[in-house]
Amino acid sequence: VLALPLLVRLPATGWGALAAAGAALALLAACVVTQGFGPDRPRPNSLLYVRDEVKGEALWFSADPAPDAWTRTVLGDDPERAPVADYFPPRGDEPAMVAPAPGLGIELPTLTVVADRTRGDVRTVRFRAESQRSAWRLQVRLPREPLAACTVGGTRLDRAALAEQTGGADDVVLHHYGAGAFEVGCEVPAGTRLPVDVADYSLGLTPPVAELVGPRPRNTVPVAFGFLPEDSVIARTREEI
Repeated sequence: VLALPLLVRLPATGWGALAAAGAALALLAACVVTQGFGPDRPRPNSLLYVRDEVKGEALWFSADPAPDAWTRTVLGDDPERAPVADYFPPRGDEPAMVAPAPGLGIELPTLTVVADRTRGDVRTVRFRAESQRSAWRLQVRLPREPLAACTVGGTRLDRAALAEQTGGADDVVLHHYGAGAFEVGCEVPAGTRLPVDVADYSLGLTPPVAELVGPRPRNTVPVAFGFLPEDSVIARTREEI
């Protein structure tokens, strides 16, 4: 009911339209955050912890519109807003709430070269990415150049196919689900080194991360998978092979 005023006619163009649209979105966000939730309808929220070895930092982040009583314990009352596309490429430049986090020594995924050969002007390197903490998902990101092709699960992806494996990013993004290792073979020009960015994602907050924030309030539930970034511990690293 509170959102009904948003149905009034807005200016079509110019700064007036931008201001009116901004006000409408702010009101809608406030309605989503504060209305319609209670003991019988828990409010969804999210909290993620990242150990980013590439940037040399640890951070908390949440894609929620605003902190609540639970996420505020680590995000603060007025957290910084910044993109998190390194971990969720489809978000692009869309900001999330972020705050520094203590380093906890979360195990990083490993990257192992299992085959490397050069024939003529083509180098084919096959590597294995693997979570050391049985994370449920692995993300591998590769620069679009100098890739000529990649082989994943026995399927060769040429340049045209790789152009579709972006996940909303400028580079090539590949995902593997399940606790096993993820093997990828890449074809690049002879003599070319290949930077490989790999991150793994736990399902939910794992110890000791969960101990820092305390139990989730009973009137909240985790954001559903596939809608927004959901509770997770993420570890990211990068190697040149």
